[in-house]
Amino acid sequence: MKQAYKITGKDLKSVNIVGNASVQYKRNEPAIPKPDCGPLCVFKDAESVTSFLKQMTLAISREMFVKVWLCEYEESKEDHIWTFTNHNSKENIPEGTILADEVILKEEVKI
Repeated sequence: MKQAYKITGKDLKSVNIVGNASVQYKRNEPAIPKPDCGPLCVFKDAESVTSFLKQMTLAISREMFVKVWLCEYEESKEDHIWTFTNHNSKENIPEGTILADEVILKEEVKI
């Protein structure tokens, strides 16, 4: 497995998700997309995380809303993300995003 960064809510659920596609993460346990949704998103480096948080206006108060994790992932062969109600091309997702079929949260990090 490869290493990257994953942003979750304080409740360890996916952030920036529409509808019921949010994934509940647990530390050291594999997470996969919900049925009819996919793939998961991770960030290749700390700079990509910081850029995303600034775009989402969470950077100022990020510790109140999100956690950033060092994670392991299996890269997806998919070239876009989707939920059962929404499709996005890879060009519409944040720079530095890697699409993953499985993500394991390893360690919370401060960026």
